[in-house]
This record gives sequence, C-alpha cells and structure tokens, in this order.
Amino acid sequence: MSTDFRGFRRIVVGIDGSPSSLAALRFALEEASRGEADVLAVLAWQSTVHVPEALAAEREKAKERLDAILAEAAFGPAARLDSTTPLGPAGPVLVRTADREDDLLVIGTPTSRRRVFPRRSVSRFCLSHATCPVLAVPSPRGHAPRQRDTTGKALSRSL
Repeated sequence: MSTDFRGFRRIVVGIDGSPSSLAALRFALEEASRGEADVLAVLAWQSTVHVPEALAAEREKAKERLDAILAEAAFGPAARLDSTTPLGPAGPVLVRTADREDDLLVIGTPTSRRRVFPRRSVSRFCLSHATCPVLAVPSPRGHAPRQRDTTGKALSRSL
C-alpha cells in the first residue's frame, strides 16, 4: 500500500546527520521528484552566547555542518532542495518552519525498544504540535539510534 504525497507544495525535513534524518531526507527528495513539492532541509541549532560576533560564527558553523551533511548524503541532483539553519530547539523550529497548509513535515525517528529521554523527543514534539501533516521516518535497519545525555552530546550505543 502506498500513500500519495503529491498534494504538498513543500516538504520540510529535519536534519541532524543521524541515519534516521538522512532516511527522512531521502524520502523527502524521492517524494519531491514525483510531484511538485520543494524540499527544505532544516538544521536547528542552539547557542549559549549572546555576543553578536560569536553568534554569527556559530550560525556559520551550523550552515557549514548542514552543507557537509547534504554533500555527504549526495542523493543525486536535487534542483528543488533548499536549506536553512534557524536558531532554536529542533522541535519548535521545525513546527514553526512547517507552518503552511500545504506543507509536509518529515522527521527521522530512532527505532529503539527503550526510549531514554521520551520527554525530550523531537519527533514527539512535532507530532503533538505541528499544524501540518507529519511523517516520522525510522532509522534504516542496521543503524543503532543515537542517544543524547542531558548536556546534548551524542552518546555511543552498543546493542
């Protein structure tokens, strides 16, 4: 059974470099190639600095990180792919960005039997607060989900 996603004009996809976010990007690009939708890749970032020069440098690092993720993903030509790096927590940024009636928000979600921090889940936030349809794409098989500690640093996981 397949679902028709051609009614959407824009597909907003959350990117963080994880296998599930790359799977979400792959899905968004494939769907956009079948219809009329544009794809907007979003990498949200947060800062603790308030000095304009330092904030500008962090913004540039986020943009470089997103560009590197998109270049490494190299899914082929994507003429209708745009990207943005807004400041803020990922969940609220994605919900705020996917604010149009004809948007589809696509997010990666780790597949795991146990959820370490369910209250901090970006996918849960988006599914609960978005005003447009949300599609949660699981991690590809064979990839362990990334977990984060309370400082936001990625932890390795052995299964």
